Amino acid sequence: MLGSMFNHSPFYALENTFAELKTYEIFQKALMTFSQEVRDISGKWASLAEKIALSQFGKAKFKVSLPNLKTAPILPENERIYYNAANQIEYVPQIVVTKLSAYDDLSDFANWVPYCDRLIYWVLADDRTEGYVGPSHPKVKLVFAESHVAGLRNRGLLDVVEKIHTLRAGFDRLLDRKAPAMG
Repeated sequence: MLGSMFNHSPFYALENTFAELKTYEIFQKALMTFSQEVRDISGKWASLAEKIALSQFGKAKFKVSLPNLKTAPILPENERIYYNAANQIEYVPQIVVTKLSAYDDLSDFANWVPYCDRLIYWVLADDRTEGYVGPSHPKVKLVFAESHVAGLRNRGLLDVVEKIHTLRAGFDRLLDRKAPAMG
């Protein structure tokens, strides 16, 4: 419960709850290691999601700048993309954004919703608990990694399925890690 209140990280939850941990060197090293591992898993998930997008949509654009200068991670090219006079993407039917957890900060949807019909978060870990309230915006939808597995297996992409399970297991282990003892 405490972890979900602070970006689903037990380390950040402890640090924000107990001020003395902000200056405790061993804890800060553990926090830095944790942060780096989260970034690594996040980067691997984003890269794997690009492969899944190509498999699912056939064609896609990656890391595309929108008029608000925000970067849309994945734009499927299976529907019409609208360009402005300066040949910049102005509106797309769908944008896909990767997240690690259902508890990740989803408030960034405002960066993309004005430029698409559907904003889909591909979420690695379905870690929702009872009482979870997802995004309420009508254009925003969560799709969990496990929902891609059957389609990937049918296409013979067993290596991608294995990578999904490996990333998910790594993320679960990361969240189960204990904070260092003070002493």
